[in-house]
Amino acid sequence: MKKRLVALILVSTLLMLTIIVVANINSSEKTPLIHFSDCVIGLVASNAGGSDVVLLNTNTWSPTMLIEFADVTADNYVAISCDGKYIAYTTWDKHFARRYLKILDMVTGYETIYFDNIPARSEIKDISWMPDSKTLLFTINNTSEQAYQEIHSLNVEDGTETIIDKGEVWKVKTVENVGETADDFFLRGAHQYLSVKGKEIISHTGVNNSSTEEWNYFLLQDDIDKIYNFYGGSGSFNIDDIISYMYVEFSAPRCSSDGKSIIYSATLTRNSAYGEETPLWMASAIWKYDVLSGKKSIIYAQTDGGAIGRTDWVSDDSIAFVSYYDFQGSRDSINTFNIDTLAHRVIFPYSEEHYNNVTLIPIGENSIVFTSSAKGKAFQASEVIKLEIDSLNTAVLDVQFNGTKLLLSGFSYVKLITHEAKEGQGN
Repeated sequence: MKKRLVALILVSTLLMLTIIVVANINSSEKTPLIHFSDCVIGLVASNAGGSDVVLLNTNTWSPTMLIEFADVTADNYVAISCDGKYIAYTTWDKHFARRYLKILDMVTGYETIYFDNIPARSEIKDISWMPDSKTLLFTINNTSEQAYQEIHSLNVEDGTETIIDKGEVWKVKTVENVGETADDFFLRGAHQYLSVKGKEIISHTGVNNSSTEEWNYFLLQDDIDKIYNFYGGSGSFNIDDIISYMYVEFSAPRCSSDGKSIIYSATLTRNSAYGEETPLWMASAIWKYDVLSGKKSIIYAQTDGGAIGRTDWVSDDSIAFVSYYDFQGSRDSINTFNIDTLAHRVIFPYSEEHYNNVTLIPIGENSIVFTSSAKGKAFQASEVIKLEIDSLNTAVLDVQFNGTKLLLSGFSYVKLITHEAKEGQGN
């Protein structure tokens, strides 16, 4: 962790919009009224080669540039705390070998650097603040061998870091010469080694049985089924359909408005599969983590052959999520799930006209926005759609910043706190 003082180039935004007041309020002088403003925040490429931090009020969709990061590319992540005190963002090192985290204190101007020493081909991603405005959620993604991921929380005021969930990378089998045994394989999540459990001669069609190669199995069928069922699969998954590795991919973790629960999807995935257009996912489900107890469990599993992408809260007891069915991750439907009643509903099914429905973002009042494009069209041809969950009414939005159309890729939702004095009270 490193700290440094940076010069802030602000546009008087936080006070100008009366969205946030980060200065302390003396309660003996006036009693503040607490209000909330639904916003989305993201990075937009600037003309100078860096990025502008752009805040959009979801009532008017009017944009405001909060600050410019001259050395941060727009493919990074940004999040603002609910009280407006902290801006968290990621940035690449000079070799683009790792993506690390910075926290900017908007009151003091101090910037703190985290995780700049993570291994090469690793990144901090999917950042968001919890409602306490001091705890950040994020995912660590290490791609040095497949994709090993962990979900963490970090209290930026006392330095407490908590592991919410760990994925894993399993080496299922590998090819060795007959009579040779593959080296043990290290499981990063479990911190233990897998040894070869079984071997099988590889037979080739049209060739005699004197093969010089054999499969070395680190996992057997029973092991595969236990992992498959743990991540929401039902029954058995044939080990022959896994060529070498499998691993777990997490969606962005999101915290409930009361700070008690965190949701995310976890998808068990193969690194390759036989046949053209074969999906790589094996099982996919939504998990809920209890912040107080530290316990987690599946609350919804995708059982129709699809996988689950982004998921987020739309009310205190309901979430929205994207399910996708095409091997490339398209053919997306928008769903809701009520945690209390367990009621599931497809609220925007995919169609030829709306084949790619992604970038799901809640915007308050039981509404969401997402980008949608027709089959075969590029993401740049998408339109931003607002959907009211109760009525299922939709509207196409024209979201712009400096005359450029925004598709909200990389944007995330935040409910910002407003402090205002009661009418008639002095300043």
